[in-house]
Amino acid sequence: MRKISLILIVIGLALSIVAPLEAEDNIVNWQVRSEYTNPLPGSSKTVVIWDFKMHKLQNGKSVITVFDNEHRLETAAELLVDAGGGLRQVKCSRLVSGKKVNVVVDCDPLKPALINQTIIPVDWLQISGDGNLSNKFVLREKIGGKTFSYHLQIKEKKISFSEAEAEGMLTKDDFYLAGAPELRLLTVERDFGDYKKEVLRQLVGDSEGFWFFEEKGTRRSWRLSTPSNSEKIVN
Repeated sequence: MRKISLILIVIGLALSIVAPLEAEDNIVNWQVRSEYTNPLPGSSKTVVIWDFKMHKLQNGKSVITVFDNEHRLETAAELLVDAGGGLRQVKCSRLVSGKKVNVVVDCDPLKPALINQTIIPVDWLQISGDGNLSNKFVLREKIGGKTFSYHLQIKEKKISFSEAEAEGMLTKDDFYLAGAPELRLLTVERDFGDYKKEVLRQLVGDSEGFWFFEEKGTRRSWRLSTPSNSEKIVN
């Protein structure tokens, strides 16, 4: 009997250590609606609802998993975010010619990250520490065993609720922002030397840790739901 009691005590201690990682308060859920426009004239748009789920770990880091709401695309992503809010790694999976392909992208948490290996809107502009988003950055990307460098600049400007609404950046779920002190529009430009090209836009707010609207190439995305608890998505 005493032996059984000791076993139960050990099991109870083990559960008390593991349980906080899966506690409901440590999980944040939200959804994103993305529209993909086919560049061919007369083509219709493809709409995908993405489910985001963030697990906050005890070490301060976070793991965000993303998959389509209907589980029909066989496309998913997993993001590792450090305690300072910077992106460390992205794991992407997708189907190519009927075969599942996995890609791992290592990121510098002190720099923004443009994730071009997936159709999921997981580009990450928040960086660790007190970095200035108006700075210029040099990013490196490995393609086919070769490393390429490219220059980015992130510009920031204040934008009113009415301006953002007029440009179609907000949904009906964002009406509570009407009284917000300010919203910020982040624009990412890639420097090709002779000219610059806008490659990404994100609409963010001071009280939120994840964008409300994003536009990249032929993809436009809106965050549909408020995070499932009152905490910021990324600290």
